Amino acid sequence: LCESDEPGALDQAVRYGQEAIDSPGSDSMFVGMAHNTLARVQLKRNQPAVSEATLAYKALEAAPLHSVEPAATLVWSLLASSTPAEALPVAEKALAVIAAYGGAGYAEVELRLAASTAFHAAGALARAHAELRATLEQIRLRADDIVDPVWRRSYLCLNPHCATALRLAAEWGLAETSAGA
Repeated sequence: LCESDEPGALDQAVRYGQEAIDSPGSDSMFVGMAHNTLARVQLKRNQPAVSEATLAYKALEAAPLHSVEPAATLVWSLLASSTPAEALPVAEKALAVIAAYGGAGYAEVELRLAASTAFHAAGALARAHAELRATLEQIRLRADDIVDPVWRRSYLCLNPHCATALRLAAEWGLAETSAGA
C-alpha cells in the first residue's frame, strides 16, 4: 500500500500502520515494520521521513536481515533531507549485513540502490559505481530466474528499483554493465 499510486492507498497504509503501532499487543518487529510503512508514505508524499525511518530502523536493528529494508528507507529519507553523509554509515552497516548473510532477499536490490545513490550524493563516485554494479548484478540474477519474457520485462521495467538502477547505469556511463534488459 505504501508504494501504491491508487487513490486512498497511502491513507489506508497510514491507518494500518498507526493501528499496529497503537495496538498494545504488537511486538517490536511488527511495530518496526509499521514505522517503516509510515516513513515510506512520508517519502512518497515528499514529507520529512527521517524520524519515522529512524524509529523503524532502530526497532528492527536487532534482527539484522529484517533491518535491511528499513535501512534502505532511512537512507532514502536522509538523502531526501539533503544529508547524504549521515546516510553512509547506515548504508555501510546494511551492506555488511548482506555480506555476512550472503544476501537479503527482496530488500537487497533496493538497499544496494540506495547505498549507491548515497555514495554518489556524498561524492564517493568510485564506491557509488561499485555499488551500482553490485545492484545490477543482483537484478541480473533475479531476472535470469524469470523464464517468461513478459514477466522478466515487467520486473526490469516496472519495478521502480530496477528501472532506477538501469537509468542510473546509463547516466553514470555504466550502461555496458547490463542487468539483462
